[in-house]
Amino acid sequence: MSDPVAPRAAAIRCIDLSKSYHLYRGPGEEMLDAVGFLRLMPWRKPVPLHPALRGVSLTIGHGERVGIIGRNGAGKSTLLKLVTGAAAPSAGVLLVDGTVQSLSSLGIGFHPEFSGIENIKSALVYNSLSEDALAAAIEDIVEFCELDRFMDMPIRSYSAGMLARLYFATATAIRPDILVVDEVLGAGDAYFAARSAARMRQLALSGCTLLLVSHSNQQVLEFCERCIWIERGRVVADGSTLSVIKAYEAFIQHLAHAQGGGDDVIHNERIVDDALLTALQESPVASTQADVQADGGISAWPASRRVRISDAWFEDAQGAPSRIGVHGSDWTIAIRVRIEQEGSYRFRPAHVLFGPDGRWSTRLIGPPTTLEGPVGTEREVRCRFSPMRLGPADYVLSVSLHGANEPWDIGTAERFDLLSRSFAFTVKPRSGQRPGKALPVRHDAEWARI
Repeated sequence: MSDPVAPRAAAIRCIDLSKSYHLYRGPGEEMLDAVGFLRLMPWRKPVPLHPALRGVSLTIGHGERVGIIGRNGAGKSTLLKLVTGAAAPSAGVLLVDGTVQSLSSLGIGFHPEFSGIENIKSALVYNSLSEDALAAAIEDIVEFCELDRFMDMPIRSYSAGMLARLYFATATAIRPDILVVDEVLGAGDAYFAARSAARMRQLALSGCTLLLVSHSNQQVLEFCERCIWIERGRVVADGSTLSVIKAYEAFIQHLAHAQGGGDDVIHNERIVDDALLTALQESPVASTQADVQADGGISAWPASRRVRISDAWFEDAQGAPSRIGVHGSDWTIAIRVRIEQEGSYRFRPAHVLFGPDGRWSTRLIGPPTTLEGPVGTEREVRCRFSPMRLGPADYVLSVSLHGANEPWDIGTAERFDLLSRSFAFTVKPRSGQRPGKALPVRHDAEWARI
């Protein structure tokens, strides 16, 4: 009887992983330290250390698609350098199981005097491909690049866009066990960016482990099922992509509103800690129907909240509460607005709908509405799709209230309330209709106030 197959180790495992960099005061000091002379100069001030990563512990399984987000300098790229072997940890344990391909430094190793085809061949040789696999990879790269006769010219004559095509196509021609991507999906023009995103999607669905660092939350939502948020070298959130993205977006909004968003804010640890606590804590429930809340619950952005959204729900064609709409049938988004500070308010409601890939599908702005009275005064506002023209898919909804005094603009008007990506609903195909895709659409709606 044969022994059972042992389970495969995790693709990436970090145990109390830390990385610090010396902050040298100049190249001369760095050279003295490299040759060991600084230890012989006790009168010199010690070289300060910058902790880029501090005690990071996490496990990423084979086949997982993980996004890593955080502000500039948070430690995201440092973590990728450790995973790819470009840097060594200062402390802790890092275990990587499988071959790693990095798209974080496109073009490294390419020689400007070599032609495009010569650089492709020399880059692929390092991957130990068989002759047949090498020929297939070269054919795939040449076809994807669409550089035609330029493939036989030295790459020093290439434009930046042509180089981006060559680098990206070569780096993605082979499927590794672990694919590391650091801010390269926007390379090239809009046409090539769309093609590179489609190629990345194929790689992400091929079974390899994906580690994606990006400042584009939409890209992380599109490609990743899990998200890790790093702040000042530590993991502050690790979970489903939508829930972590929502907390991070709220954190950025709170930072932007702190003390007017001056440059001193981002270096003030107390303000950053307060923004972190606010973004990560539970927001007050703004719906009587828990099943309509999106993954991660309610995400309340900074706002005056003199009037606020106290409830939100969906209704079907018969007016019954339902988070499921049918393409081609009537369907309604309903909110309840409540006065929190006595007065008279003129506001506009706004809804933004996002598809499953994180891209917005449509935006709806309602007419001016007046609400006045004491604290606790409420009014319902309904936005009716007659009929629903959104493609069959899962959606998330942001709802907001903005001051409507003239001259009016949603970007400059007072924000009374904003609940970002906080509610979820599904559009089902009508009978006999195939499931579709969530695409941007200009959608008319009928607004009503009760």
